[in-house]
Amino acid sequence: MAERKEKSQLVGDFLREAAVLVAVTWPLEDALAHENKINLNVLLFAILIGGLLLYLGIILEGRDAL
Repeated sequence: MAERKEKSQLVGDFLREAAVLVAVTWPLEDALAHENKINLNVLLFAILIGGLLLYLGIILEGRDAL
């Protein structure tokens, strides 16, 4: 039987998944909205936000309690 996860681990999982979605879909949506031209500022900002969410998710997943 699978072990129950703590709240902090669940939030960490959510943040890690959100990081991937933000880093991939935001620049893609922006490129499609502007005739397939990639805006470097949007790309860098999406990677920054995605990296921050990933880092917070990894930190929270390692904690025992929120």
